[in-house]
Amino acid sequence: MKRYGIATLFETYPDGYEFTEANTPLHLTHVDVINIDLEPDTFVNSLSQFVQDKHSFDIMPTADTFFGPNKDIPVTVIKLDEALKSFHEGLISFLESKGATFDNPHFLKEGYRPHISAYGARRVVLGKPISVKSISIGHKRTDIENPPNRIIATILLP
Repeated sequence: MKRYGIATLFETYPDGYEFTEANTPLHLTHVDVINIDLEPDTFVNSLSQFVQDKHSFDIMPTADTFFGPNKDIPVTVIKLDEALKSFHEGLISFLESKGATFDNPHFLKEGYRPHISAYGARRVVLGKPISVKSISIGHKRTDIENPPNRIIATILLP
C-alpha cells in the first residue's frame, strides 16, 4: 500500500519538493493520509480524471483558533460552504471507489473541519477569499520513516 495526502497549496513549490513539519507549505488539506494500492503515476492519472469536470472555487477564512491534542497548533478555520463540501465528499467517494482506506477517517465527511495552519507570518488573511485552483498529491511518510514528505504532482482544476 502507498500512502498519500491531498491538499491545495497556497505557496508555489515544484513537484519533488521535500518538506518536514519545519517547512511545510501553506495548505488546505482535503484528505490527510490515504492508503491505496496504486503507484504514484497511476494515482496521479486517476485523480486527473476525477478533477477534469471539477472547477476552481473560492474558500473563505473565517476565524483563528488552535487545533491539536494540546490545542497548541494555530490554524485559520475555513467556512465549509457547499462548493468545498461537495469537492471533499466527491473526492472521498472517488478514493473509496478505488479501494482507499484512511488513517484518520474521523476527519472526513461529517468530521471534516477545513483549516489552514499558520506558520508564524506565513498565514492567510481572515475574511479574504482564496481560490482553490489545484490539488497537490504528496507522499506521506510513516512515523517510523526518516525521509520527509514530498510533493508528487500538482493537478490544475479547470
